[in-house]
Amino acid sequence: MRRLFYPGELTPEIRIAHHLARVMRAQLGDVHVVAGADGRAARMTVTAVARDAVTLRLDSYVEDDAPARAEGILVQALLQGEKTD
Repeated sequence: MRRLFYPGELTPEIRIAHHLARVMRAQLGDVHVVAGADGRAARMTVTAVARDAVTLRLDSYVEDDAPARAEGILVQALLQGEKTD
């Protein structure tokens, strides 16, 4: 099951464009977990596939088991002399 991000609020029916239709080659009946900008995740089923859009139906909300934060370390190289100007 693939996990997607939707930049809006999850509603009973949403449309996701090109990436899901062309790159991921969505088929009718495929099930995806979609995380919305509202912080919730839902299990959604593909109900229609058009040339540049896919329509998904919300089946149920799921508990988001992904970690809330990721730790990152940033390292910068120190240059000598005039190279930092």
